[in-house]
Amino acid sequence: NFPPTFETTTTSTFADSLLNDIHYAAGKWVAVGDEGAILISDEVDASIWKRIPEDNVSGVITNFQSVFYGDGTWIAVGKHGVNDGAIYTSTDAENWNQIVGLPITFHFFGVCHNTLSGGSSVWLVVGRSGRVLRSTNNGSTWTLVASVNAGTNLEFIDVAFGANCWIVAEGFGDFDPASTAGSAARRVLRSTDDGATWGVEYSKTLRNWGVVTFENGLFVVAGWKNQDDTVLS
Repeated sequence: NFPPTFETTTTSTFADSLLNDIHYAAGKWVAVGDEGAILISDEVDASIWKRIPEDNVSGVITNFQSVFYGDGTWIAVGKHGVNDGAIYTSTDAENWNQIVGLPITFHFFGVCHNTLSGGSSVWLVVGRSGRVLRSTNNGSTWTLVASVNAGTNLEFIDVAFGANCWIVAEGFGDFDPASTAGSAARRVLRSTDDGATWGVEYSKTLRNWGVVTFENGLFVVAGWKNQDDTVLS
């Protein structure tokens, strides 16, 4: 039915948690946020949540920005410190390990997965200044496959896969919107070679894209313009 009916779930589990992303897979919802927050829902009753203890998350305290599931693996990405980024993996959403030896340490904002026709997996992580990382072994190791010249004071904010291509949305990220000239175009970019090269599909001033997703054969990019919501499909 549309529009859907929503109910607010408020418990002490969410106390002091600024949540930035949520994803459903493998029978549960997983939400991630600042100060290392990872919360998972009950597999029977989605109104019941628990926060993963810090002891179950090995690595630095990270402000998680995005989470996704594919091929039996959860991956969460985020940022810590002034410029450092972090990637975590989990097979059960209960225990998480930080991946070390990344080729770059810039802030990461988006992650997505695709299973190729032969059964192999491809993960992309996007972040500051148009950096794109790729993994073909479920997040164990990563390579820098693209360093696209993002617009002035802009970042790659989110990434999605569908219809045999990847779509990236560009936005402010860490930057103060006031620091970006109003004439600077915010773009939607497309890749058909697993992130190695990107072409501009859409470019518009006064937009700040925040999320991109693919469902039912359609990409949808959402953001805001001068504090008004904007949706592109």
